[in-house]
Amino acid sequence: MATHHMRTRAHFPVALFATSVVFSTFMIAPSYADQSPAPVATLSPQEQYKFDFEIYLNKLKAREIEMRILNQNFKVAIEKARREYLLALRSAKGPTDKSLLSAKFDEVKSSAAAELEQAREELGPIPAPPQEPAKGFKSKMNRDFEKKKSR
Repeated sequence: MATHHMRTRAHFPVALFATSVVFSTFMIAPSYADQSPAPVATLSPQEQYKFDFEIYLNKLKAREIEMRILNQNFKVAIEKARREYLLALRSAKGPTDKSLLSAKFDEVKSSAAAELEQAREELGPIPAPPQEPAKGFKSKMNRDFEKKKSR
């Protein structure tokens, strides 16, 4: 039985090669096949507007997510600074130390606010919505179709 198992294993690479050759011949496209690209469908102005509007909504959602992340990071930074400030106040020795700690806390808050503002500017302006097509606009295809329909 061991010899049968060894014989099967010995023929496996040959069988694998033969199978791959057979399948590869089916995968090759015939040389006479049409090599021209498929025609590109043109969208009507209303369809293009709907497509552009979807892209616009996706950009708004992505920007909103980014803004939430920025705001959350800002809140975390301020909360951390506040905790450190309150902890340091407990060990302050006098009004001068408290005043220095308060000034440092204000500096950290100002720095975090400046970083937030910088990050918001890097996001850029809010995306503008696409222009809606003029009402009553009919494409050449629609006009031709209506002419044929009325005959």
